[in-house]
Amino acid sequence: MGVEEIEAFSSVVSVRLENAYEKPELRRIVNGGVHKVDVDLRDWTGRLLSELRYELDRRGAIVYIPHESLDGTAAAPQPLSSRPTVRFDDTFRTLRVRVTEVSSLDSVSQQAFHVSATVESPDRSFTAGYSAGAEKRGFSDALLELKRRIVRDPDLEKWLTRSGG
Repeated sequence: MGVEEIEAFSSVVSVRLENAYEKPELRRIVNGGVHKVDVDLRDWTGRLLSELRYELDRRGAIVYIPHESLDGTAAAPQPLSSRPTVRFDDTFRTLRVRVTEVSSLDSVSQQAFHVSATVESPDRSFTAGYSAGAEKRGFSDALLELKRRIVRDPDLEKWLTRSGG
C-alpha cells in the first residue's frame, strides 16, 4: 500500500498539541483468569500525538509538541537531525488530546478493537470526540484509523485555518 495523497491546508497552520494526561492513567482492558492486560492512556495519547504530528506535517502544518507531553511514553521524542527545531509562540493554536478508551470489544477472541479520543482547545472553542476500530484487526490499526478521522474532520480544519486568535 502506497502513501495516501493528502491535501495541504488552505492557509498557514501552526498548532501546539498537548497530552491532556500529566501522569500515567492505567486502564484494564483484559481481565480473564490469569490474563490481565492494562494500558496507559497517557502513553496511547503520546502515540496518537506522534501520529497526528506526522499527518499534520504532511498537510503543511507547523506542529509543536512540548517534551512533557511525550516524556515517559513510547512516543518519547528521538533526535531527528533532518527536522528543524520548532519554537512555540502565541500564533500557535493549542489542542489538548486525550485517548479516553482502548478496549477489545470481544474479550474472548480479542478480534475487535476500539480506541476513542477527545480533542479540545483550552478555551473550548473547539471540542470533538472521535472513535475508531471495531472493524480493525489490531490496536495499532485502530489508532491509525482514529488519527485519520481526526485529521479529516472538516470542523477541525475550519478551526485550525480560521483567522484571528
